[in-house]
Amino acid sequence: MSYERDTRLEQGRTSAAEGETDYGGRVADACACVGGSDATVEGGGEGGQSKAGRQSQRLIEWATRRGLLVPDSAFDAPKKLPEVTAEHEVFYRADDGRIVKRTYAGTCGMSEGEPGSGETTPLFYFNRIVLMNREFGTDVRLEGVWMGDGVLTGWRGHGKQPAIVTSQAWIRGADLDNPNPTSREVQDYLSSFGFEPWGLRRNAWMREDGMYILDAHNQNFIKSAAGIVPVDLVIGSQSSGISY
Repeated sequence: MSYERDTRLEQGRTSAAEGETDYGGRVADACACVGGSDATVEGGGEGGQSKAGRQSQRLIEWATRRGLLVPDSAFDAPKKLPEVTAEHEVFYRADDGRIVKRTYAGTCGMSEGEPGSGETTPLFYFNRIVLMNREFGTDVRLEGVWMGDGVLTGWRGHGKQPAIVTSQAWIRGADLDNPNPTSREVQDYLSSFGFEPWGLRRNAWMREDGMYILDAHNQNFIKSAAGIVPVDLVIGSQSSGISY
C-alpha cells in the first residue's frame, strides 16, 4: 500500500536549481560521511568509543571540510526562546522567519528524558530529517554543526563536542491562544498517513511498511491555517537498519 505525502507546505519554496542551497543533498552527504560502517552496527566501538562517538568525530570532520561549522556569533542575533525541550535549544531568526534548533552538544536528539540523558547517533538524527521532509512535506534544513561543552560519554575527541543545527519555517498557529491540535486531531492526522497506535507505548505509532513515530504528543504539532504540521517527531524505519 502507498501513502500520499503532505505537499501543502511545499508550495512557494525556492528550489536549489534556482540558486538556493540544496539542503536535501546536504543531508544525504552528511549521512554518507558520518555513517560509514556504523550504518547497521550495534554496540560500542574499539577502545570504549561508542558508535555515537565515532559518528560524532566524522561529523566534525565533515562539517570542517564542507565549511559548515557554525560560529558562536551565528546565535547572537536570533532570539533564544525560553522553552526547555528534551532535544534542543531553540532560537527564532527574524531575518528569514525560521526557528533554529541546536541539539545539546554531544547529543543528537532523543525520544524521552531530560536534556542530555540519552545517546543517539548523528546518522539516526539525519535520517529523521529525511523522513520528516519526505513523509510530511516539512522543510527541515541542516544548517551545520556548532561546537560546545557536551555530555557525550566515551568522547575521544578533544575539548568541545558537536551539536547539530537545523532550521524550520516558523509555523503560525491558526488560533494563537491554542496553537496545538487536540490529541484526537493528532490521531486522525497520523491515521490519514496509514499509522496506527504502536502497542502499549505512549505517543508511539507504527505503519505496516515499518515506519514508526515516537514522541507524537500534541505539543509536537501545530494547527496552522494550512493544516496540521508536525515538529520534532522521532521518526524512523525498521527496514532501514539505522538505529539509535
